[in-house]
Amino acid sequence: MLSTTTRFLIVTPSFNAPEFLDETVASIVGQNGDFDIHYHIQDGGSDEPTLQRLNDWEQRLRPSGPFGATSHRVNFSWTAEPDRSMYDAIQKGFDSLLERIPRQAGDRVVMTWLNTDDLFTPNAFLTVAQFLADHPDECWVTGLPCLMREDGCIADLRLEDCGYARARLAKGEYDGRRLPPVMQEGTFWTLGLWRQVGGLNIDLRLAGDWDLWRRMARHARLINLRAVLAYHRRRSGQLSADMTKYWAELDALQQRNAAEPPALSGDRIALEGAWMAAWRTNLGQWVLSPMRYRRDGFLHCLSDCVVESWSRHAWGRAIIKAYRRLRGVAVD
Repeated sequence: MLSTTTRFLIVTPSFNAPEFLDETVASIVGQNGDFDIHYHIQDGGSDEPTLQRLNDWEQRLRPSGPFGATSHRVNFSWTAEPDRSMYDAIQKGFDSLLERIPRQAGDRVVMTWLNTDDLFTPNAFLTVAQFLADHPDECWVTGLPCLMREDGCIADLRLEDCGYARARLAKGEYDGRRLPPVMQEGTFWTLGLWRQVGGLNIDLRLAGDWDLWRRMARHARLINLRAVLAYHRRRSGQLSADMTKYWAELDALQQRNAAEPPALSGDRIALEGAWMAAWRTNLGQWVLSPMRYRRDGFLHCLSDCVVESWSRHAWGRAIIKAYRRLRGVAVD
């Protein structure tokens, strides 16, 4: 039992993908746990098969509908109207939810979106809700990336290089070229963090999630749970298949942002590694642990080893901070 009410705000941007829509919706409304789900589908003007499915789900998820006891905690809505981009649709969806959800003192509001061809795993919301309840200072989590074929076959699970160092994430280095990207499906954040960054850049078509993570990392670290929270379906014709255009949009945005102040106050690349969290049965709790990473080159590796060793001691941390201040690097 969670100590406070957790409300999940979920948005699905939709446009003519009826073949996967039912699976996607079912993976959301079928989540079990002591929390409320506010789910909105923002459709960009699909043809009749998609609209019919949306109408069917609206009927099924009414309080008196066939989902029975589940229906009282699932609040479903949908809108069909033109949008400028997928991220414009997602922003509209969240704006619509935030206008309508009841807010109670002490409530925890958790947000994410899921595309019409992806799926959440069973009990993904319960996992996120319980972790955030156990660690109230954390506000941003993701799971292990897991790929699914177009036919639904689970095809791959990424285990290596998991975890995302905050400083590098804020610099935009997790772009799929230098470092593996943060997968959007299975990434959750709190309403407070969303408001700090001001939501999505609706002018972007392909790299809006990368831009959102970059800005979020200025305010919080991303905790990688050692759990599969969602499946990303790979299929022909999807926007994410064209990585050349994705990187072109990303690079253009980086150039426009070149005049921004440093990504992080105290760019602690060696002191602040990537953070993982795993449930330890013997302890009965989530355990956070840092994942250190090495930079290229002998001197960088030597420097990282020294910093990692010295940072275990108060005197070492004091020397490191004094040195960085001398070099003009702010340390928070």
